[in-house]
Amino acid sequence: MMILRIPMLLMLACSTLAAPETPFLSQDDLLRRITDFDRLAHAPGRETTGCISAPAGGKNFVRDAGDGWQVLAVLEGPGYVSRIWADRPSGHLRVVIDGSIIIDRPFADLFRGLIPPIAEPLVSLGNDDTGGNCYFPMGFAKSCELQCREFDGAYQVSFVRLTDAAARVEPFSLKLSDAAAAALDSVSMAMARGVTLKSVLGKRRIMPYTQGPSRIGSKDKMAETFKGPGAVRALLVRVTPFGASRDPRGLHRCVLRIRFDDAAEPGVEAPLPDFFGSGFGRLDFEALPIGTHTIVDVPFINEDAAKTWENVFMYCYFPMPFHKKLDIEIENLGDGPVELMLHMRIEKGPVDSLRPFNARYRRVDPAAATHPVVRAAGPGRLVGLLLNVDTPTTRGWGDLSEIIRSDRASQSGSGAAGLLGSGEPLRIHATALHGITRLNPFGKSSGYRWLLPDCVNFQNELRLELANPAAQVEADTFLGTIAYWYGEPAPAGDFEPLRREQVTPPGLRIPGSIEVEGNISTPEWGNEIRQRHAGIELSGEAAASVSATGWVDVRLPWRGKPGRHWLALRVNPKAPFDDIEVRDSKDAPIGHVRYRRESRGMYDVGWITLAEGDNAVRVRAAGKPHMDCWVISETRGQEQSGPAGEDDAPATQPD
Repeated sequence: MMILRIPMLLMLACSTLAAPETPFLSQDDLLRRITDFDRLAHAPGRETTGCISAPAGGKNFVRDAGDGWQVLAVLEGPGYVSRIWADRPSGHLRVVIDGSIIIDRPFADLFRGLIPPIAEPLVSLGNDDTGGNCYFPMGFAKSCELQCREFDGAYQVSFVRLTDAAARVEPFSLKLSDAAAAALDSVSMAMARGVTLKSVLGKRRIMPYTQGPSRIGSKDKMAETFKGPGAVRALLVRVTPFGASRDPRGLHRCVLRIRFDDAAEPGVEAPLPDFFGSGFGRLDFEALPIGTHTIVDVPFINEDAAKTWENVFMYCYFPMPFHKKLDIEIENLGDGPVELMLHMRIEKGPVDSLRPFNARYRRVDPAAATHPVVRAAGPGRLVGLLLNVDTPTTRGWGDLSEIIRSDRASQSGSGAAGLLGSGEPLRIHATALHGITRLNPFGKSSGYRWLLPDCVNFQNELRLELANPAAQVEADTFLGTIAYWYGEPAPAGDFEPLRREQVTPPGLRIPGSIEVEGNISTPEWGNEIRQRHAGIELSGEAAASVSATGWVDVRLPWRGKPGRHWLALRVNPKAPFDDIEVRDSKDAPIGHVRYRRESRGMYDVGWITLAEGDNAVRVRAAGKPHMDCWVISETRGQEQSGPAGEDDAPATQPD
């Protein structure tokens, strides 16, 4: 039976609360919306947003159009398509605007930028031809129909529809006007290189503010209060390189709180690096509204700042309005000190037309079948989502899918790949609007999505949840999320206040692991190194730094099934070594490994026969490796890159 899944987000007009919407949207208007942060802070007005999505398999098309063509989406105008995503774009694509065929090309050409003026960075496609994204807006006055042939992959189509009877939208054309071409150049530069602080601030009357650098001890905080009315136009935080905590999760235990107008609960409350889009800890990436790496010239920083990267800031350009007062603080709930600098650019003046800004963190461990991200009242817009996952299995987290209920309608996504703009399998990447900054086959992963051109409008109510179909199988999966939205705050008590236990993620959990430290019987073999000194997350929070040059006797306590098993070894990837040789109790070789940086710390050793109880092996190491744990499995598989903690490669621009 054909199952049609066309979720739509509908809302009613509310002209009394909304900022005036343009009655005519030209192609250049639609392009400039991609980088218009200020628009998001206004009530949505007479516009509905929606998304059509379907899983792979080709059984969820809207209808059969004949001659081998299937219909992906049928939209009524006036409106525009704001985003198209396809996991594995193949076959042909047709874009029919107001009854005329505008595009009739191979589907992948759309994402490869081979259909001018649709080009990078508004489109992207991975090297493996998966994860195609197109943010080039396609307007239509009456109707838009997307058709495909010989394509059966997963896809999503996000759209906006104007409900004002007098509203008009310029139909999409491959030939741009001079104004549209200029807008495309400006938006393309911003998406490729990031927006500048000067362009964000414009000609507004701005008050700069700087606090620090300040060394914040455990349980201490830095805080400030500002009188309104006004709006934070740029929020920047610098982590002093020489004052960073050695704890790989030290920054995650620092909490950013912003309270607007003496509200009962903070509008912003989240772990510090997570708020800026990098879950579990800071990794470098650049995106449009939020990121972790921008260079800002701040008064009072010495001339040598650039030499020590002290002018590199995490940044947020989402407007944050307040009427009477704004209270901001960063509290250190970790064990060691952290040195931070806070810099803000605040616009002074009335902000009556702007909706309240919110960003709230929620963690659930273990995750249930449904993870509640946020519920809020409107009018407003959902503008961003951060997703953190920690799972001790190699299954991954691609089955997670968003469920958005706006007013009386609902929308379901097609998995983490579609949500985060990737393909299957997921890959590390960073773009202006979506990315995955941290990715481990088992362990901690994190990704972000900024909903600028395809924000979710809601008039009365927003509910955002994550469906977790693996909850019954993987009962120990950790989920942490931040929802970013404009609208009324979440109901009181919906979010648990962030205390130390709320910002302490699970330790490194590796299935079949046996700690090396504590299981060495040879005297004077070396010393144990604790996680806080290693600069990386360790299983059991410790590792054995083996400095002995001869053979060292090691026990492998085993409580599993006796027999032949595959042996792997995790070594601290931040501590290079020469080689490690492993033999069994009869001095027969098991395996020999040499340091390889690309291994990220996980090495295959060889086959070993294990009995129940203690099993003896002999190890000879050169180069003082930090041996973390053995990993036992029943069958030999591909060598896993493994959890690498803070050694995760920084996210880069898309393939």
